[in-house]
Amino acid sequence: MDNGKIPILVVSFFHLATIVFAQDNKIEIPAFGDKYSKYVGKLERGELNIDYTDFRNSFLDSKQFRRKAANYDSLKKLVYTEIKSKNYQEVIKLTKAMLSIDYSSMFAHKYLQQTYKILGDTLNQRKYHDIEFGLLNSIVRSGDGKTCEFGWHVTQIEEEYFICQIRGRGGNILF
Repeated sequence: MDNGKIPILVVSFFHLATIVFAQDNKIEIPAFGDKYSKYVGKLERGELNIDYTDFRNSFLDSKQFRRKAANYDSLKKLVYTEIKSKNYQEVIKLTKAMLSIDYSSMFAHKYLQQTYKILGDTLNQRKYHDIEFGLLNSIVRSGDGKTCEFGWHVTQIEEEYFICQIRGRGGNILF
């Protein structure tokens, strides 16, 4: 190997390692400066008293929404695998990666807060629980969900699936 290429290889490795470990430990807040990015920043700082309906709608208007792709769905599938294996640290990494893509994901908030509960981290469990229920309540309080005229306002199909999944388990979703 050419000695001139070794430093480039080493620098590239450390750069990749930094990216991987940074993503593992915290949620990446979008740097677009739009309404959605500002909401994510507030929520991550623990400022949970926001308009969750406006937050969900702001995601659709954000540059971040255009970045949501198949990678999100792949992460979601991995979450189920890691839950079954009880690999809780990996569940945290994966759900935080999902939230870095779509912070309005009730699925990611649900599994993140439940994992923190299992691990005994009550501060983080409460934070992500409150965000999950802020998002959920912004939907179920938008109508009765029984007719088209009074249907729940969802912004993404995943929200509809999330609610149907809760109802399918006989859960009372009017919190």
